[in-house]
Amino acid sequence: MADVETYCHDLYEDHAPLMRFLKDAGIPPPRILYNAAEFVLNTNLRRSLENRELNPKAIKALLEEARIEGITLDLEILEYSFRKNINQIGEEIFKNPEDLSLLKQLDSALGLLPHLPFKVNLGMIQNLFYDLLQEYYPRQREKVPHSEWVRIFTSLCAKLSLLVH
Repeated sequence: MADVETYCHDLYEDHAPLMRFLKDAGIPPPRILYNAAEFVLNTNLRRSLENRELNPKAIKALLEEARIEGITLDLEILEYSFRKNINQIGEEIFKNPEDLSLLKQLDSALGLLPHLPFKVNLGMIQNLFYDLLQEYYPRQREKVPHSEWVRIFTSLCAKLSLLVH
């Protein structure tokens, strides 16, 4: 599989300018080039969305490249990859809610939501954060009302459509 992936990647990289030219000219690219581009962009996006250290800038660039190339994205796989990643981060936060680096990591990841071409099922992470909002947040807010933790947690709740009192 690694050989196939390398071949597709090289094929796509070598012919991406031709694909753009053909698209601009209103001519569909040869199927083999389109398939290689579709495989490469979906694979790169899936890996980026699964990566614990999400890079929003790189993900947005891949999404834009797919849009420009007219590539069909495998939305179900991409949504699952992203959801699994953020749910894992959310579970770690639930076990260690004081970990500011995890909160920042999740806040950055959820900042991608408006840019993704799919709706993400946030049910699990919303439930985790609802519990934290009820049990942990009031103590933190009382202890240090204007802390970075409170600010980021509030931002996360807003991105998760949870109302903070």
